[in-house]
Amino acid sequence: ISGEGKLELSSSLLVDNPSLDRDEYEKQLLELDPLTRQRLMNGDWDAVPEGGMFKREWFARNIIDERDLPKGLRWLRYWDRAATAVKQGNSPDYTCGVLIAFKAGVWYLRDMKRFRLNSEGNERRIKETARADGGKTHIYMEQEPGSAGKDVISHYGRNVLPGFVFRGDKPTGSKVERAAPLASAAEQDNVKLVEGQWIGDFLDEVTAFPVGTHLDQVDACTGGMSIINSRLRAVRAVNVANL
Repeated sequence: ISGEGKLELSSSLLVDNPSLDRDEYEKQLLELDPLTRQRLMNGDWDAVPEGGMFKREWFARNIIDERDLPKGLRWLRYWDRAATAVKQGNSPDYTCGVLIAFKAGVWYLRDMKRFRLNSEGNERRIKETARADGGKTHIYMEQEPGSAGKDVISHYGRNVLPGFVFRGDKPTGSKVERAAPLASAAEQDNVKLVEGQWIGDFLDEVTAFPVGTHLDQVDACTGGMSIINSRLRAVRAVNVANL
């Protein structure tokens, strides 16, 4: 305990404890998963789990300054919505909204909104974000199955985001299938992240995907990519038809 009454912790390594039977302890550590083994053996409590689909360095080496964004990007905001506020003892999903664009084979992620609020709080933050993004930014939101999902999209269109280009989106396929294009692009250095405070949480989540506790930021990214890819396919089809 420090002089200010605060508890201070310091990491220690296996070699720092001479009373342990090192050979036997290392054998026990080898039976653990790699993340737990790294934390216990190396004192690396900052280590985060890797889900195997994404590598942290794919994104970390492609962080750019906003001033380096190419001209003429058309931004789209895609929301993966949750509606449960944080209470003692629970860890609900986040509402996440990515600002995404595509140009010349490269994806740009400019911003990620991430919060856990009730329905009214969600509406307020999503409306504030739409106003900050501007009317030229089209807005999409994942639509849950059934009539309840349809009602939510209708409510947002009429009461939360009137005057904005807003549509619901019904994704198909598993989360892993939908994330495959993002993984492929990131591995080839074709996903650029605009520097900001949001990047740390994003890297932790994407690195743990699909086994992490929360997958909402990845879902927002893959949803936005799907919408833009659909638009590109439609444009190509028109161009082919006009040949």
